Amino acid sequence: MKCPRICQAKAIDDHTLVIEFTNHEVKKYDIVHLLDNPMFAPLSQPAFFKNFQVERGGLFENTQPVSSDFDPEGAKWEYLKGKYGSLA
Repeated sequence: MKCPRICQAKAIDDHTLVIEFTNHEVKKYDIVHLLDNPMFAPLSQPAFFKNFQVERGGLFENTQPVSSDFDPEGAKWEYLKGKYGSLA
């Protein structure tokens, strides 16, 4: 059995998506729990969050360019340090 893919999604407020899957299921997804992670900090900006499109294959792609000084590895490291303390 194939996993359902996302066929469309819509932001209904500043942190909630309504997602429709290829199997016709519709679900709400609240991203507020992700906002504690520095990697997802840009999603706390409503304009950034609402400016997405569903990519072929059912993945989300933000259509706004990421800031040139954004470092995903650095953000991941900061998140792990915050979660587990100093790893050195």
